[in-house]
Amino acid sequence: MIETHHLLLKRCREIGIAAVFTEQGAKQDPESAFLEALNDLCGQVVRALGTSEAEHREVLAIQIDQMMQGDLPVEGTREFLQVLTAWLYGQDVQALERQGQALPSPFREVYEQMAEAVEQGTNPRPIAADSNEESARTLEDLPHAVADAILHDTAEQRQQFAMSLEEARQQLPAEAAPLGRFLGCLATALRDETPESAALEAPYTDLWQAFLEILQTGTNEQEENDA
Repeated sequence: MIETHHLLLKRCREIGIAAVFTEQGAKQDPESAFLEALNDLCGQVVRALGTSEAEHREVLAIQIDQMMQGDLPVEGTREFLQVLTAWLYGQDVQALERQGQALPSPFREVYEQMAEAVEQGTNPRPIAADSNEESARTLEDLPHAVADAILHDTAEQRQQFAMSLEEARQQLPAEAAPLGRFLGCLATALRDETPESAALEAPYTDLWQAFLEILQTGTNEQEENDA
């Protein structure tokens, strides 16, 4: 277990915390790979709708039709793909808006972002799985990594880890503020300062408690070994 956390910590330093979250999520949950492909498809649809190439739009629509014939691991995907197909085939705008508003979250928000992106010529934000479930799944190893760093790393290594957490925190969107506060508390702990853990929200309160328990257990084991 210790070796696993050392490897996770090393990976965080190599590619950054945010990238490791994505990497770990893809390993643990097949949905992540599917959503990554779906995000790429959304970008292709936006670019195709921003041009006058009807042939390109038709090819994409056929690909989406084929995609709908297979297994779709995320609930609401089929309805979302049906909207994209209708959009590519040039369906009435008002009918599309009604379909888009009827989509479940997060696809409803993604459709709205795509419509805005087509109008402005930009790219839509990526689709994400349910925020609470995904955060808990991809962040569950971080308390171990931080506790391990506090117990075994040098002051310089802890400072570097804290800086990487702060960098990841700064890159988060406004709606991920609860995650940002959790990362901030971990960074503060790495600097041996007092974290403002009272401001944490679920599920990060549970992760913080897990971090404290892991740290206390490790500290007790060190004291027993020293004795």
